[in-house]
Amino acid sequence: MAIEDEIINISDLDAGTEILNTDRLLIETNNGTKLLSFKDFVISTDNITFEDRLNDTSVASEIDGSNILTQSVDEYTIPTIGTTEGKTLTYGDLKHVIDMAKRNYDDITSLSARMDEIGDLDTQVTANADAILLNTGSAVLKSVNFNVKNNKAVPTGGVQRYIGFDHSVLPSGADWSTINPDLTNFQLNGTRGFEITYPNSPAYAASTILFQGHFKFAKDKPATVRMYILDATGAEKTKRDYKSSKGDFNHVIDFNYMDLISPGDTIYFEVFKASSGNKASLYKDSYLRGTKITS
Repeated sequence: MAIEDEIINISDLDAGTEILNTDRLLIETNNGTKLLSFKDFVISTDNITFEDRLNDTSVASEIDGSNILTQSVDEYTIPTIGTTEGKTLTYGDLKHVIDMAKRNYDDITSLSARMDEIGDLDTQVTANADAILLNTGSAVLKSVNFNVKNNKAVPTGGVQRYIGFDHSVLPSGADWSTINPDLTNFQLNGTRGFEITYPNSPAYAASTILFQGHFKFAKDKPATVRMYILDATGAEKTKRDYKSSKGDFNHVIDFNYMDLISPGDTIYFEVFKASSGNKASLYKDSYLRGTKITS
């Protein structure tokens, strides 16, 4: 038989469906044709042309022309704005997102479980606001706890731009300036309505204050009130808007808000939106309270 009759064309071989560690590869080397066990066949970054595409999570990828940009949030590194829309993310890219979502879920679940306690605290503070104020032994604390209200049957000051009141709950016969002379600004219904400036002295430390408001307006006169907190220099620190809701007899704003109030901070409330040209009348039984929670 002629030798050419024994030659088998590679294309005539059976097709394999897998490769095992015990299989061998036919390779052409500088020293001739060799056999290589598949277990000894190694692919590494030294013998591929796309190494830069395997770990690229911060710059443009040459695979699909897209990129993944990240940012640090606490101990997590997560994709951020700038990541190409439609970019395929791996589990590794999203692991910190998943971990952070689980932590947030656990925190929210824990907070939700305590909502009744928080609501009960608010109820207790509201029910005992007068007692808290009247029985406080510290002059400094008395000067930063306040409870002001409208006792009159007619709107205080008529239609006005700022929220003011006609009565303050105080120890019998006392005046704010005699409680603490450092409290230089306390007005029930002054130029900016109700206004309080917290003592700017070493006797008063920055404290968390709970503000509770109940503002009543005419039934057909909705209003939005803006709360301002200014620092000791008069610069704006915080502003918050509260919009009234229609009740059976009045439009009403109810709010509870806590903030860290520093020495020299000033608080006042302005009618921000109303049907009477950003002015409104505050009705009887409206009140505003400020209670020191912690320092």
